[in-house]
Amino acid sequence: MTNTIKVKPYNPVNELHSDDEIIDFLVDCYKEDSEGLTLARGMAFAMDSIGEPKTALLMIYVGMRLGREAAAQDKRINFSRSAPAI
Repeated sequence: MTNTIKVKPYNPVNELHSDDEIIDFLVDCYKEDSEGLTLARGMAFAMDSIGEPKTALLMIYVGMRLGREAAAQDKRINFSRSAPAI
């Protein structure tokens, strides 16, 4: 006799318990990949878990945190680094 197991895709944002933890996750995604693909996937996880409006709101705070960190290091952030060349 075999048992059937139902498997769902893993969403790391489902394991996070506060907005600050989600912001930390998205900041880490941004820092992980110079092409922005990791951030895009992280945002997709967040949208699936908490919805698009709240993800958009939290991305404002992600940008603010990255800006503060860059200012503390006296650097500029290139937010368009993943934009395709024209």
